[in-house]
Amino acid sequence: MVDHLLEEADKSAAAGAVREALDQLDQAIRADPAREDVRARREELAKRLAQVAESRQKAAKALAAGRFEEAFGLASEVLKVTPGDKAMEDVRRKAQTS
Repeated sequence: MVDHLLEEADKSAAAGAVREALDQLDQAIRADPAREDVRARREELAKRLAQVAESRQKAAKALAAGRFEEAFGLASEVLKVTPGDKAMEDVRRKAQTS
């Protein structure tokens, strides 16, 4: 069961559903609290999510300040982790056309 949840979490994370992946890892931890590998993967993913949130804010601020190259780069980084993020697609598009 835990291995199945890990596989599902990996698929969710790869598809950009990071919060869903965290939920699946939480389920795996509840199922087998002794699995340190699961705890480490969850911690790593939570850090990645925090970095994405920070990059989203920085991208929006950079765009508003007219730093288009910076905004484009930050939005592109966010989209690698969370593909389909409409707000970051908009930031990237606006930065590219400005």
